[in-house]
Amino acid sequence: MKKKGLQGCLVWMAVFAFALVAGLGSFFAARPDAAYAIQDIADAAALFARVEVEIMLPTPHGRYYNDLYWKHYKELGQILRAHPSYRDDMYRLMHLYVPLIEATLDGRGGQAHITQEQVDELQSFFDKVWAAAGEELRADIERELARTPLQNYVGLSMDETLVYIQNSWERDFVAAPVTPTVNPMP
Repeated sequence: MKKKGLQGCLVWMAVFAFALVAGLGSFFAARPDAAYAIQDIADAAALFARVEVEIMLPTPHGRYYNDLYWKHYKELGQILRAHPSYRDDMYRLMHLYVPLIEATLDGRGGQAHITQEQVDELQSFFDKVWAAAGEELRADIERELARTPLQNYVGLSMDETLVYIQNSWERDFVAAPVTPTVNPMP
């Protein structure tokens, strides 16, 4: 695995993970078939444990977005419970992005390219969450989407995305550390 490349800033990945992980708690309700839902949850949990351990926690940028997620996770859960269709959106996003994330974690990020469809779906999801969010979450979504315009990633490989983010991300404030740690799955 290209550890050096993965040690760079992962703002795009972290913003996505911020939203995707928020849906895991209510993901079960979005799947009518319990056996498949449980397997999907287990697979997603294992994948995001890898993202957290291998990408987010080793970098200051990743830790920042991990903290940002934990800052808002209760509200995100409330929004997803209040809007069941958003869980369907979350499930669709997961299936659009998981192959890219897996490729990146497995050292094949140069072969995984971000599409306009993926960016459109992610932007749509953030727009919906923003509309249902309180003032503080809205402000954080606005700031992060302004800092990392999603359209900039269309057509880039995941490796190119990591380099772009590493070279363009600047932290302009400090998030309060509220990060529970995740134990990696064997």
